[in-house]
Amino acid sequence: MEKEKRRERWLRKMKDRYRLVFLNDGTFEEKFSLRLTRWNVLIGLGTLTILLFLFTFLIIAHTGLRYWVPGYTDVSDERLLYHTQLRLDSQDQVLLQYEQWVNNFQRILKGEEIEDPFTHVADDLPDRNYDTIEWRRIPEDSILRAEFSMVDPYALRRRLPDGTTQGVLFFPPIKGTVINGFNPRTGHYAVDIAARQNEAVKATLDGTVILSTWSSETGWTIVLQHTNNLISVYKHNSSLLRRQGEYVKAGDPIAMYGGTGSLSTGRHLHFELWYHGNPIDPQDYIIFE
Repeated sequence: MEKEKRRERWLRKMKDRYRLVFLNDGTFEEKFSLRLTRWNVLIGLGTLTILLFLFTFLIIAHTGLRYWVPGYTDVSDERLLYHTQLRLDSQDQVLLQYEQWVNNFQRILKGEEIEDPFTHVADDLPDRNYDTIEWRRIPEDSILRAEFSMVDPYALRRRLPDGTTQGVLFFPPIKGTVINGFNPRTGHYAVDIAARQNEAVKATLDGTVILSTWSSETGWTIVLQHTNNLISVYKHNSSLLRRQGEYVKAGDPIAMYGGTGSLSTGRHLHFELWYHGNPIDPQDYIIFE
């Protein structure tokens, strides 16, 4: 009984009405008044807190402030790192050529023969007398020739669903393991590929970048338009290397592998293929492993 009485008194206090009045300090004239209850104050403060949280989240997620939050990476830094790696690889090749030139120049000054890095390969081969080789066709050779003649000359190329073309040679966008396959029943019109960190995502065909953007659901996303009414989609990248309107060749790096976006359940590449506006299974045309 005592608990029920205290509860009733508490509810009654929450519903008690109060008046907030603003008066002129000199004339005591009432300028503004507001009728409040404790319930109204709690609801108002809760609503204001939620709105401030959403407003702060939107500002951080869609402006440059997100790069100050731990866990976010600057796209320009990853792009700079990728180009720096390419330059270091080129400098390494130049350094090796310079060292070989210096060694050969020293040999010339000493009167020695110039060292050819490929001569030892031929020296290691045993001497063979090719004049004694007999050229004759064996039954196994005829069988192999017959099997090879029956192979489709476009075996490496994949015919599109309507079969109207001679085939398209698709370049794998990334080498890895398919962790989630194409399944129209569940609305998954793509394959999810897990690969090594900091791997470059490449264009599967020649085409033009028609979309290069960021969204909170799919992260950094890039879409290419190809010939034969083909479209390829690459989602959840950690950064993008191409801008909208650029033309790329098959195998050109277009993004960096990552796992951005709220729809990404882990680090992977979400890869889609569309033909005449219909999704097709990329595994029917590309070997990812």
